[in-house]
Formats: sequence, structure tokens, C-alpha cells
Amino acid sequence: MIAESKQGSPAPAIVWFRKDLRIQDNPCLFAALESNRRIIPVFIWDEGAGGAWKFGAASRWWLHHALLDLSKSIRNLGGQLLLLRGKAEEVIPRLARELGAKQDCTSVIKFVNSPCSKFSF
Repeated sequence: MIAESKQGSPAPAIVWFRKDLRIQDNPCLFAALESNRRIIPVFIWDEGAGGAWKFGAASRWWLHHALLDLSKSIRNLGGQLLLLRGKAEEVIPRLARELGAKQDCTSVIKFVNSPCSKFSF
């Protein structure tokens, strides 16, 4: 489901997990599955994304365990969660170029409130 693509298959779909760290009832993942493309699940740690609000110890503990659970769920489906660090507006276009994703936001399946529209691949 999430793992390998065949030679000549369409560009992969990057599923950017931001706050909804689950695969059950996940509209972004469902949209990617319906696209019949290879799915690249990714989480990006951007320490500056919270502005003045910083992650405390309890938030980091929760995030750590939520990412472990998400990673395990994705592995059970034959995929691998990519854990990346940096600013999403820099990381996602770079990843899309490396993976050969299309040069538009349709290759990045994300939440409505994401800054994807600012990306240039």
C-alpha cells in the first residue's frame, strides 16, 4: 500500500503528517491512496514553527510516543515514516525534487492549513 512503486509509475505522493499523527480516518492519507501513487509519509520537526510557544517536556514526550505509534502503523503497511528536520517550506520542496514529485502542490497531500501554496519545487 505505502511502499514500493513500479518503474514508469506516476510521481510519488508526499503525505505530510503535521498534527494528525494517525493513519485511521486520515483524509490526507486517503486522498493519497486514491491517487494510486507511491506514498511517502513524512513528519518534519521545525523547532521554530511554534513561534514564541516552545515544546515543553510533556509535549515532547507525547510527540515522541505519537511518532513511534505512527511509524509502527506505517511499517505494518509496508512503508517507512521519514522524520526530517527543518523548515517545512524548505524541506518539502527539496524532498519533492529528490523524489521526482511534480512541480505543483498536488504531489504533497497535506492539511488545509498548511503553507504548501508557498512551496516551489
